[in-house]
Amino acid sequence: MARFQSSEPVNIPDLAAASHMRVTSFRRHFKEVTGFSPLAFQRHIRLLEARKLLAGGSTNVSRVAYEVGYKSPSQFSREYKNIFGSAPVADLER
Repeated sequence: MARFQSSEPVNIPDLAAASHMRVTSFRRHFKEVTGFSPLAFQRHIRLLEARKLLAGGSTNVSRVAYEVGYKSPSQFSREYKNIFGSAPVADLER
């Protein structure tokens, strides 16, 4: 079975096929188990990884955004603040 990296785009049909499920069933079961849709789950994992990188001494918020799979640092910052309550630069400065 293929390994999926959090920074790579999620292909729901491929995940469903690997699970021997139809896409709609896969989404429903995934949400029942995790509480998230597959894409929201990936977004959450990316943001947790970003927080870890920022706490570990990364020096650049944009670099972290790209490293965890975001194509837009502004979108990354917006979603990070929505989840954690503060901007990523604030966590970088701590």
